[in-house]
Amino acid sequence: MANIESYYTKPVNESEIYSKPSNTSPELFSPENLYRSIRNKSKRSQSPSKTSDTETKLHKGPLKLVSVSEEGKFEVCEEGARFLRSLKGNVGIVGIAGPARCGKSFLLNLLASELGSGFQVGNLTKACTEGIWVWGEPIVTPNMNIILLDSEGTKSLEKSETHDAKLFALMVLVCSVLMYNSKGVIDEQALNQLSLATHISEMISVSIENEDPESQLAELAPKFIWVLRDFHLALVDEESNPVTSKDYMENILNMKTHFGRNPEKMKSVRENLLKIFKNRDCIYLPRPADTEEHLCSLSSQDTSTLRSKFVKQFEVLRKSALKNCAPKRIQGAEVEGTHVADLLSQITKAINMGVVPCIQNTWKKIIENQYEELLDKCRKKYSKARKFEILNLPYEEGELLFKLQAAKDNALSVFREVQIKDEALEEHCKEEFEVIYNEDVKYILEANYEASEGFNTSVAERVFKKVIVKLSNCEYGDDFASFMKDWTKAMERYEKKAQGPAKFSVISEFSKLHQHSAFSRFFENIVDEYEKELGSVRKEQNKFEKRLKEREKAVVTKEKEYKTLEEKLNQFESETGITRRESEDIISFLERVRTQVTYKTIRTTHSKKEGCKCSVF
Repeated sequence: MANIESYYTKPVNESEIYSKPSNTSPELFSPENLYRSIRNKSKRSQSPSKTSDTETKLHKGPLKLVSVSEEGKFEVCEEGARFLRSLKGNVGIVGIAGPARCGKSFLLNLLASELGSGFQVGNLTKACTEGIWVWGEPIVTPNMNIILLDSEGTKSLEKSETHDAKLFALMVLVCSVLMYNSKGVIDEQALNQLSLATHISEMISVSIENEDPESQLAELAPKFIWVLRDFHLALVDEESNPVTSKDYMENILNMKTHFGRNPEKMKSVRENLLKIFKNRDCIYLPRPADTEEHLCSLSSQDTSTLRSKFVKQFEVLRKSALKNCAPKRIQGAEVEGTHVADLLSQITKAINMGVVPCIQNTWKKIIENQYEELLDKCRKKYSKARKFEILNLPYEEGELLFKLQAAKDNALSVFREVQIKDEALEEHCKEEFEVIYNEDVKYILEANYEASEGFNTSVAERVFKKVIVKLSNCEYGDDFASFMKDWTKAMERYEKKAQGPAKFSVISEFSKLHQHSAFSRFFENIVDEYEKELGSVRKEQNKFEKRLKEREKAVVTKEKEYKTLEEKLNQFESETGITRRESEDIISFLERVRTQVTYKTIRTTHSKKEGCKCSVF
C-alpha cells in the first residue's frame, strides 16, 4: 500500500513464526543396555509437541473476505480471514457500501493510492464486486492497522432486498468507518435506498435484552460518512447562506415532516439513521472527469488527470475516513484482526441458519475461543521454552525444576499480551494450564529418575569393574586395606560422573550388592582365624582344667594324709602324755640330729676320696 499522507508509515511484513517439529535422532550414552532401554522408553513416551503455521504474507491486492453462494449462503473466505488474523494490534476498518455501479471501488482505490491495480472497477451495467473484499495490505499508522473493505452494491436487480440488508448489516458490524456512496442529492430515492438501515436490527441483535435495538446498535455502529457523488447543487440554506455538506445532511435527516409518496417509511429511515449512527458526516464529490470517455476509463487514469475540484474534495473525504478513523471496538473493547475474522465467521453461520445472531453471545463465544487458543499457545510456548529434550536426560532435579518453572513463567506471559481480557476465563485457563504443567512435571521427574537410574548404574558398573573383577578372582586375599583403597578411588570417580536424583540410591544398591559381599568375605576369613585361635585356647584350657583336677585330687589326698597324721599325733599324745609342744620339740631335735648325721656322712665320704686321714668330730 502506498503512503496516504506523511503520517502513515511503510507497512511491515510481519508473520507468525512457529518452530517446526524437530526430528533429532537419539544420541545414545555408553553402550550399557539398561540405559539404552531407558532412553528408548523415553523416546516412545510423551514428548513436547511443536506445530508450525504457514507464514502469512501480505498480498498487495484485493482478497475475498465474504462470498455469497447461488443459494444465498454467506461464507467467510480463508484467504481474507488469514490476512485479518495476521494483523497484530488494534485495527481500524474503513468500508464502503451503497447502490451498485456508483463508483465505490474507485473511491477505495483512491484511498489506497492504487489506481489501475486495486479493487475491480467496472463501467458496464453488470456489477463487478460480489460479497465483501478486503485490501490485502494494511495502512500502518502509529496506533493501528487500517484495512479497507469493498462490498457488493445494493439495489441490484439480481439480488433481493434481504440479501442487501444482510450485507449492509455485516458492514455496519465490522467497520470503524462506513462510507455510504450514492449519486446526486439526498432525496426520497436516496433515503429509500438507505432503507437498509431499518432492517439492521432485524438482521442483528446486540444483546439478549433487546428492548431498544436501535439504541444498542448505536454503541456498535461505525462512523457514518454519506458520500454524495457527482453532486452539482450549491450548498446554501433558504437564505442563501453557505452551509457545509454535513449541515445539508443533518437538515434533511432532522426534518419535522416529510412529503412524498411514502412519508411514513421515509420518517422511519431518517429516525433509524439518527438513532443508529450517532457519529455522522457528509462529504460531496463533484464529477471526477469532464468527458464520458474519461469517466469510462477512470481506473486506468492517473490522479493528475482528475478534476482539481474532485481531488480537493476527495482529500476532505480521506481525512474524515482515514485520519480520523478510530480503532474498531466491540462490546467496548478495541479488537484485533483475528477478532473481526471470528466475529464474521460466527455471524455468517447464524445468518445461514436463519437465526438472528446476538452480538453479546457471539462475542462471548469469540472470547472463549480466544482463551482456548491462548491455552493452546501457552502449552506450545511452554513445550518450546523448556529447552531440553527427553532424550538428553538425566538432569539434576533442582536444575530440572528451575527449567520447568522458567518455562511455565514464560508460557504464562501469553496472557499478558491479551488485548481483550476476561478475568474469569483467564483464571480458568491458568488453572487448566496448571493441571497440564503438574502432569508434565510429574512425568518429567519420573522419566528423569528412570534415566538417572539407568545412567548411574552404567557409570557404577564401569568405574567399579576392576574392583569387582579382582574381588571375584580373590586377588585381594586378606588385604582388606588394599580393597578399601581401590573401592574409595572408584567411588570418587563415580561421584564425579554420576548425574541426576538417583545417584545416591544407585550407589547404595550397588554397594549392598558388591561392597557388602566383599566385606562379608573378608569378615568370614577373620572369623575363621579367630575360630582357629579360639580352638587352640580351648585345647590349652582343657589341659589346664585336667591338670587342675589332678592337683585338686592330690590336694584331697594330702588332706587325707594330714588328717591321718593328725589323728595319730592325737593318739600318741593321749598314750604318752607328751603334749603337742613337747612332740614338736622332740621332732625338731630329731631333725637336727638327722641333719648332723647326714652332714658327717657326706664329710666322711669326701675325705676318703681325697685321701685325708683326719678324723672328724
